[in-house]
Amino acid sequence: MQYIALYDELVTAILENGPLQLQDVISSQLSSLRNSIPITLSSSNVVYDFTLYMGSDQYTAFSVLSSTFADLQNYHGQKFFFVTGSAGVGKSYLLSAIQQTLDKRRISYLKLAPTGIAAVNIQGQTLHSALSMTTSTVGDKTTSYVTSIFKSEEKQRELRKHHVLLIDEVSMVSAELLAFLSSTFSRLHNNCQPFGGVCVIAFGDLLQLPPVVRQTIFKSTLWRLFFPLFLTKSRRQEGDTDFIQLLNEVRVGNISAKSWEMLSQIYQSYTLKSTLYRSTFIVSYRKTAYTLNQLVLDSISSTARINYAVDREGGKLLQREQTSKSFKSVTNLPEEVDT
Repeated sequence: MQYIALYDELVTAILENGPLQLQDVISSQLSSLRNSIPITLSSSNVVYDFTLYMGSDQYTAFSVLSSTFADLQNYHGQKFFFVTGSAGVGKSYLLSAIQQTLDKRRISYLKLAPTGIAAVNIQGQTLHSALSMTTSTVGDKTTSYVTSIFKSEEKQRELRKHHVLLIDEVSMVSAELLAFLSSTFSRLHNNCQPFGGVCVIAFGDLLQLPPVVRQTIFKSTLWRLFFPLFLTKSRRQEGDTDFIQLLNEVRVGNISAKSWEMLSQIYQSYTLKSTLYRSTFIVSYRKTAYTLNQLVLDSISSTARINYAVDREGGKLLQREQTSKSFKSVTNLPEEVDT
């Protein structure tokens, strides 16, 4: 760990005293270093200390949460927390720091998220997967959540051992799902306390994505139990105060004249040609995607080679007319591709 700190100090000194033309490069590398150091350095088995790189807002939240873990089983104080702030303020970093602290103290925890992608990002599980949940429906109307964990003693024992729930992207959790989560853990621990007395730490931004269906989470009466911990300093866009201000104004829908002017300048300077090869475009229709792909292809080369989709059956190559119908019915891929 001391070598990491010395290297960090050295690069910082170069950044502060070096030539102006190198400062951007060094600053970028230093930021990358701080964000990408592994939690454990396998060569020396030294554990990376998250607190060394926390801002004051992160450290305040971390201290509040850490004090809660002292004796969870006999702790009767605040057990429900909501870590929030705009994008880029370090919520995920704080979640990793909390996870490391729980590991050190050998406190069992469960990392949950409402969607598959969000779960992958924190190397956790979806709520539905962890609780073996399905949704009961009548016609087109969703009625209730159902879990099968109470059919398995092994699954119940597994869930009872967790003393902390870490829930990321909580803005996408509905009020009804939060209530179901609470009642499920109450039933698991055979008591009437919210979440069965388990500590719950939620991470997210209520101004970001809401639940796909049902009520927003803050409509739940349980939400009043969650103590908010605010992160306020942007780290993703650190140093670009104008852009940070722009993002925060867009976030709350109150855009100043200065930010409108900045947006107008960005719009006026934008051309498809200047961003075509550096951008990923998300479009609604395959026709639009095809047009964009064709535009890129035409700009690369004036000559094209057409590759046709082929299929085999029992080792025998089939003709296009034999497979065209089935190919279209089971894929959304084109029958021919220009390269």
